[in-house]
Amino acid sequence: MVMLSTLYNEHIGKVLGSLGIFNSTEINIYLALTKHNPSNIADLCRMIQNYRTNVMNSLNNLIEKGFVREEITDSKRIFYALEPEKLKEYFQQKQVDLDEVLPELQQWKQAQLHDEQATITHGISSVKTALMDLLKEQQPINVYGMPIQCVEILGEAFLREFHRKRIRVRIPLRVIYNQKPEKRIPLLNSLRFTQAKYFTKQYNTLVSTLICRDQVLFFVNKEPVSLIFLRSQEIAEAYDRYFEILWDRAQS
Repeated sequence: MVMLSTLYNEHIGKVLGSLGIFNSTEINIYLALTKHNPSNIADLCRMIQNYRTNVMNSLNNLIEKGFVREEITDSKRIFYALEPEKLKEYFQQKQVDLDEVLPELQQWKQAQLHDEQATITHGISSVKTALMDLLKEQQPINVYGMPIQCVEILGEAFLREFHRKRIRVRIPLRVIYNQKPEKRIPLLNSLRFTQAKYFTKQYNTLVSTLICRDQVLFFVNKEPVSLIFLRSQEIAEAYDRYFEILWDRAQS
């Protein structure tokens, strides 16, 4: 009996498995056939130590993929492994197929980016992630309704890192606070690409609104903190116009 251990090269098996087109039985059959070409079903069952049904199913798959050929001789089914070069040809054809559909896939993705979107998430981590993601846009950021407790909510270390990265890529930020934070506004105004103003307490609100490019983010500042995300050029422009009105009326 030819044992599997004498047929199966671990490195070759791993490489074939990584291609994503063979299961373990198909790998064993293909390797057995490349060393013992041709073979019948009984021989293959013995060599890879597997059941006839499993071997037949895997052989049919290999034939369909173009890596094994079947012949009938004296009423017996005989199987041949085709040249290993067929593996390269298989992936070259897949590359051609992928190149053909890739432009359309890219168009779908681009269209999706411009479609209006709306999502709701909860938790302070989602807020932090959303803020950092905005920096990828490299566009001005306008915020109104900022609570004076923002440092306690987001954390001083996070805000320091956010501003460091924002300033490094020269993104302007304008912020309007709900109330006057005695120390925070002078600190922000001392930073590059940063302006801060405030309203009196009567304008206090639970929701902070942030506008950047075609995105509008609403932070609901109560436990649990929630984030409402909108992507719409038309809506973002409307909120930007409203922000400019508030900016003119806010106090420095």
